[in-house]
Amino acid sequence: MGERERRKRIGTLEITNPDPDITVEVRDDGGRRVLGPQSSMQQIDMSDPKIRPGQYSAVLKSQQNPGVPFQESGIYKNPDGDVTWENRRKEMQMPYTKYDARVEVGGRPAEDGRVVTELLSPGGRRSTLVNELNNGRLKFTAPAGAKVSNQTVEASARDAQGRRKHVKHEMGSFDMARNIQNQRINLGANVAFSVRDIADQRDCRDMVILGDFSASMKHVANPKRDQERTLRDVLYDGVVEAIRDIRQARKRLAVAYWATELMWAGADDVDKPQMRNAGHKLVMMDDGRQSRNYEQEILDWCQRLGRHECPREVRVGTQMMNALRRCMDRFPNVTNVLIMCDGKVGEITEEFRRLAQTYSRTRFTFVALGEDAEWQRFHEMSELQDSPSFQRVLC
Repeated sequence: MGERERRKRIGTLEITNPDPDITVEVRDDGGRRVLGPQSSMQQIDMSDPKIRPGQYSAVLKSQQNPGVPFQESGIYKNPDGDVTWENRRKEMQMPYTKYDARVEVGGRPAEDGRVVTELLSPGGRRSTLVNELNNGRLKFTAPAGAKVSNQTVEASARDAQGRRKHVKHEMGSFDMARNIQNQRINLGANVAFSVRDIADQRDCRDMVILGDFSASMKHVANPKRDQERTLRDVLYDGVVEAIRDIRQARKRLAVAYWATELMWAGADDVDKPQMRNAGHKLVMMDDGRQSRNYEQEILDWCQRLGRHECPREVRVGTQMMNALRRCMDRFPNVTNVLIMCDGKVGEITEEFRRLAQTYSRTRFTFVALGEDAEWQRFHEMSELQDSPSFQRVLC
């Protein structure tokens, strides 16, 4: 290091992963503020002679929740005027994680809302974050390794007829060991997934939809709203809406249901590797005769499966990787695959990483449907791609 650079660094500290949302405030050992608050994007300059040698602490806060300090780091100013962090280094990496979600109500962007998040930091400190939805977005910063013990979301939006729909949902607990971003949360949902935004993208030529049809999908979607409507009903309505959206976008479509094994729409048996033709097909949905015939074939087949007129393997078990492998064996060049699940799938993250690397031109969308879906695992798998795509759907 040159003399000029050395002198420039005397009395200053740096944060190597600054964030515009995070501010830094320096306090002395009596708790009095001596510097800041200032953006973490700036150097911490303690060269002022009025800041005497001794022990100090840097208090980090999120601008969204300035009343809740989420980390304190020690600073020592030497008699010669230089300063170091408590680890005796000039740089520090802030241990924080980011949460970012686009919130919808019934598939429509949330117009307003309020989110209360109960945080438990790794050191045992409890804090409450209160956020207003900003253009339907929920963002906050938390200490790395923090746990959300509970999160309550209240949001509203207007439906296609202009009627306001308000929902309040307890999101439960989850860990903040890693960033949770690139997610879409649909509250008060009527359908299991949405493909409209995906189908409208220029690089989407075709879409394969893989719907979970396991036994747990027979559970009631939301007993407070309708004690008869099951997750399978929500899945069926999702398929109906997807057909419409893909037809409007004039893209190719294939549909399958899966549990232990996978079965293609219109087929009479599950897909096995040795089968030359398992009934799989990608059909251009352009409102032509073939398109209309395939649409009716899908709907008739879905209703037949709803009556359990199908092999047991397509309605019992949860083998997500088997469904993905069968899909990619049949359509190795497909641009988009959407797979939906309402439960737990086990330790398959590394298996999916290898599959995603093999089919790197395919964009996989993971959908976690319902309260019991292993949504954090699905989100983590979606992040293994260059273009993550994840939906969390709560009815």
